Amino acid sequence: MDLLLPLLGIVAPVFLVIGAGHLAARSRYLSAPAADALMLFGQGIAIPVLLFSHVLRLDLSAAYDPGMMWAFYLAAATCFIGSALMARYVFQRRPGESVAIGFCALFSNSVLLGLAIMERAFGSEALSYNFAIISIHAPFCYTLGIIVMELARADGRPL
Repeated sequence: MDLLLPLLGIVAPVFLVIGAGHLAARSRYLSAPAADALMLFGQGIAIPVLLFSHVLRLDLSAAYDPGMMWAFYLAAATCFIGSALMARYVFQRRPGESVAIGFCALFSNSVLLGLAIMERAFGSEALSYNFAIISIHAPFCYTLGIIVMELARADGRPL
């Protein structure tokens, strides 16, 4: 119980904002064209500017902590492999489908949720670690996903 209240204090405001947006869209308070325009601005302008400006100022020697990177990407790869294996052997999906399902588990929401929760939990000075992860997230995830997809779809043929 001692851990639950501080945790709720960190994540509840983030999910309340998400819930308010969902209710505004469901109740049609926010029209579909307005929601589309807001999403287009957020994903096409605001998020790229946020990421570019922070990565530009990132102190690489401090932010790229090898232990932190190994911990994050080992956990991400474990989620990928575990989900792909579960899809294949528990849910009897085809190899290519299993990799696609694992790929969904590989990508964490490190921008929209991760930045907000990290800042609330540890302050804005801790965000440099998130930006370091984000800066190599797509190359790591796509490389891993493509390699495993090609191996899965080879159907026993050599590379």
